[in-house]
Amino acid sequence: MCFDTRYITEKKFAEFVPDVVISYGGNIISGVKDMLRKYAGKYEHWLIQEDGTVVDLFKSITIIFECKAEYFFERRVDGIDDRQKNDLAYHNVIKEYAESVIRPDFIYSNVWAIKSVVEKVPFGSILHLSINEAI
Repeated sequence: MCFDTRYITEKKFAEFVPDVVISYGGNIISGVKDMLRKYAGKYEHWLIQEDGTVVDLFKSITIIFECKAEYFFERRVDGIDDRQKNDLAYHNVIKEYAESVIRPDFIYSNVWAIKSVVEKVPFGSILHLSINEAI
């Protein structure tokens, strides 16, 4: 599901504000950035930045992890016990909404290309993409 203002209203997005946003690797050019900025303080924002440079995309950083993203995720996965495993409740709510959205089928467009890729993502994965047509 694309959290872009062309596909989701601000009111509907409010239902999907996550508990934690983890960012790394650079800038995000998308409507999701503006949406998350509107809800700063309603979620934790963890920044993974190897050199510790503050890049506050959503104006809401709560903690900075000074390490490589690979290191962070390897350690995070290793430290999870059965009580912390994902029950997919958040995933299922978003998936249900995404399936209810009517999207035009423009063959060979950005939307078509993304849809073609996303449909191949394995079940249980959570993938957030953003694009900017001006790039």
